[in-house]
Amino acid sequence: EKQSQGMAMRKLRSWNTLVHVDSSKAVWSRMPSMPLMDVPGEGEIQASTEGFWSWIFVWQRFSFQRLLTWERNTCTQPRMLAGTTNQITSRMAELWKAHPRCRMWIRWTLATMGRGGNAGQQIRDVILDIMHAHEIKEIHGTYFEQWHQKLHNNTTPEDIGICRAIIKFLQTGGNMSEYWKVLADHGIDKARLASYSRPITTEPNCPNCDRGRLIGDLERYLGILRSVHDALDLQLALDHARPILPGDLQGKLQGICNMGGTGFANTDEGHGKFMRVFEAREHMLALLNKKDTQPNVIKDLLILDFTLETQQSVLVQGMVSETRLVQLSDQLKCLLTALVAHMPTEDELQAILADWTLLAPPCAQQKWGDGPTESALMLKAMCDRVSRVVGELSDTYQTLMGPKAAFLGVQVEAPKRTIDVFVDEVLRGTSLMAMGLVLQRMEPVLRTLAKLPPWQMISTIDKPIQGEFKLIDKMLHIQDKVFETPTILLSGAVSGEEEVPDGVLGVLVRSAREAPDILSHCAVRARNFGVLLATCFDPAISEQLAKDFEGKWVEVRCKLDGTLTVEEKQRPAGDAAKAQAVAEDAARAAATTVKMNLTDTLGCKWCIRPDEMDKIQVGSKSLNLALLKPKLPKDILTPQA
Repeated sequence: EKQSQGMAMRKLRSWNTLVHVDSSKAVWSRMPSMPLMDVPGEGEIQASTEGFWSWIFVWQRFSFQRLLTWERNTCTQPRMLAGTTNQITSRMAELWKAHPRCRMWIRWTLATMGRGGNAGQQIRDVILDIMHAHEIKEIHGTYFEQWHQKLHNNTTPEDIGICRAIIKFLQTGGNMSEYWKVLADHGIDKARLASYSRPITTEPNCPNCDRGRLIGDLERYLGILRSVHDALDLQLALDHARPILPGDLQGKLQGICNMGGTGFANTDEGHGKFMRVFEAREHMLALLNKKDTQPNVIKDLLILDFTLETQQSVLVQGMVSETRLVQLSDQLKCLLTALVAHMPTEDELQAILADWTLLAPPCAQQKWGDGPTESALMLKAMCDRVSRVVGELSDTYQTLMGPKAAFLGVQVEAPKRTIDVFVDEVLRGTSLMAMGLVLQRMEPVLRTLAKLPPWQMISTIDKPIQGEFKLIDKMLHIQDKVFETPTILLSGAVSGEEEVPDGVLGVLVRSAREAPDILSHCAVRARNFGVLLATCFDPAISEQLAKDFEGKWVEVRCKLDGTLTVEEKQRPAGDAAKAQAVAEDAARAAATTVKMNLTDTLGCKWCIRPDEMDKIQVGSKSLNLALLKPKLPKDILTPQA
């Protein structure tokens, strides 16, 4: 790899320590590793690419997920941790402003880090003040002394969960089950407590003091812990950012804090909350993209915006019954606007937003052109365009993050499941997933109004596929199955989290209500491996396919008009043996060294005319343009490249 894409990281002592040395002897700390975030020189930063910043994000995301050991055989003072975190996040805000192409990566990275600030030393000082004020003795082996030692030497975000568990324990009069329940909610168990360099091996007790005053002191102490470690609590982020926010924006954000969370009784209430969040985001995005906005302001605005984006995504996920085109169109416009603000170098996104702003409102109201049919056709075309871009962005992030997560995950012995779903979990927390859900809800409504074909192609194929047609209730039920014979599945529910089983060439989903969205894990895998994945919007067609072809050998062919056909074919003899032979050939091919002829002895043309283009000589973009041009009127031109 190029230096700007990760090689510099591997040369660093902290990276080598993290990945390569004997873990029993290593001196590990998040603090020494943090200079990774500021290692590149100015020249390297100027030449930085998404590949480099994706390395930074994957590494920091692993730390956020507690897959990297925060500390071992060392001591990191809270004051130093908070100061270093503050320094790095401030630098990240400067880089966000300087590098528009990498803004999404830098923003995601900031969201995995604590706020930092000047409260780090208070973590050490105030816990001692509390213990002395309530006459809690510093006796070796007691609960409060063990936690005090951990806080003094290696405070982590898990201290927030520990503090909340202690408060709950005291509030319930020493109920130990409530204590462990709160810890479990924060992903902490007895083994985790005992694994710290300053382990916590005992259970809390109720000190002989004024319990109400102790609870109040611990609640205030919880605020100190959160100010250092928790960057994504909206009220906390708002209180921290008030000095740099205009008064009207403060009012909008406080209104969101007071609106009762992301729950709602009906879709009208849910949509109303969504739009309130967007009004605040729109105001913040305008501030973020002003040329004179300072890095310290950018940092707080990015944290606030990420928190609001999460709320929007949760609201969209909850509005499962929303089918009104006007509301869905408004939601997609809001999500597009925010995405464009964070990805200003994506020209296609800007063009889509301009078209959507102009055309989507009358189309959603079915008042464009000659009425409902033309309105639906126009809106469907724009939705397809958005869907294509969202899918391409998803595939790009998969390419940039997937291999890096796999490499780092193996080095730190992360669970395989965590590595497999790493990219999916990242994307599920972004507006891309929310956009996919909105598009999925608009699809059946538009197809009905526009009288479109009953199939949606999530992952299409260029050539016909043949296999045995089998019916299944859920994809989830066959995750461990290997199909020795080429198989085409007619499936019930496909949540999107499943893997496509080995031997499956195509998956037809019976109903749009049970179909995966375009950004789901299953959809990404299908596109990557060339597996057909399509959703049927007509239950009668699904029923007929099940009745006519179950257990038979069929051929499935995708057509240019967006439909597909299923026809019965003659079953080839010994197809299982043939599949095995193909697998063996593939294995042999993978182990074969390829000799490349780099000399000009093949008689290839350096220039190819459009009428000479085919799939062998040119890429799909050039070929599609060559095929399209003769079919267009003379006054409609095609791009030159």
